[in-house]
Amino acid sequence: MVWSVSVAGSLITSLKFPSTVFQGFIWGINSFDQWGVELGKVLASKVRNLMNMSRTKSRVILPSDGLNYSTARMINKYLEGKTQLL
Repeated sequence: MVWSVSVAGSLITSLKFPSTVFQGFIWGINSFDQWGVELGKVLASKVRNLMNMSRTKSRVILPSDGLNYSTARMINKYLEGKTQLL
């Protein structure tokens, strides 16, 4: 067997997976119920739509668009840098 990054990653995953399942069983938690992932998809979709609107209408994203100040500012900085690269 040749050791590589892929083999090491597979080994770590194979050792971690049963531990996660067992801990979930002991604590009464469904380890495969990923409601947080689903919530993240909904929130990311909202941000993606705001970013698209910002690009097409050439306007900045404001906190009144439903984001907090720091998130709106971070996205605007990202979009500003992106337009400078193009």
